[in-house]
Amino acid sequence: MNTNNSVRDVQVVTFPEVQDTTGALHFLEGSKWFPNGVKRVFWIRTEEEAHRGNHAHKEESQIILAILGKVEVSIRKPGNPPKKFMLDNPSSGLFIPSMHWVETHFSKEAILIGFSDTEFSESDYIRNLEDFERAR
Repeated sequence: MNTNNSVRDVQVVTFPEVQDTTGALHFLEGSKWFPNGVKRVFWIRTEEEAHRGNHAHKEESQIILAILGKVEVSIRKPGNPPKKFMLDNPSSGLFIPSMHWVETHFSKEAILIGFSDTEFSESDYIRNLEDFERAR
């Protein structure tokens, strides 16, 4: 488990906002969330409604947010029922620590962006829910 991060539970993240007549600027400053910095940024775009996720990370923690459309996120710890969150506003997102099972449902034409504290590693993924439940 990644012990570099002091935050160990799923949390809603509200991003600072600077607004003027031309729009709003939101930003992420990661010292609380990612003490060792952001190592990877990824985005997912869907044309139609889609179910994605269905995995957990052994080490990786993420912040995810919907910058367009809606993404319903179901998150659970081993041995616990899932909690549901709706991402539908780019001014807030979710911090997801390692060892949380994540399932997502994207609305039509949605875009999700994610920030991670690790680089991609297939060996960090748990892609089977039964294996995840046994990992506790």
